[in-house]
Amino acid sequence: MDVLKRIDNAGETLISAIRTGQNWVVSLAETVGPPIARRVPAVPLPDALRPPRARQVAESAFGFWQRLIRAQTEFTLRFLDAFDPGENRSKSRHAKAS
Repeated sequence: MDVLKRIDNAGETLISAIRTGQNWVVSLAETVGPPIARRVPAVPLPDALRPPRARQVAESAFGFWQRLIRAQTEFTLRFLDAFDPGENRSKSRHAKAS
């Protein structure tokens, strides 16, 4: 278990470093973005031709990937449990029957 704990700690350190960089980028975007956005002219379009907002596209895409990763996680754990002679195997069968 010590190895798994070290791997988890390394993962958390990596995520923390990524978040630090992301926070810097967002701060920069929040500073330079509004003046740029104000200079982009509004183009009147009928509703049928108006594309979705970038945030809506990102939310939709991330929602899909989150659902996919949940499905893949469940599949992988159930698959691995099928070969585990221990307690997890009986839990997996009970979860499937429910």
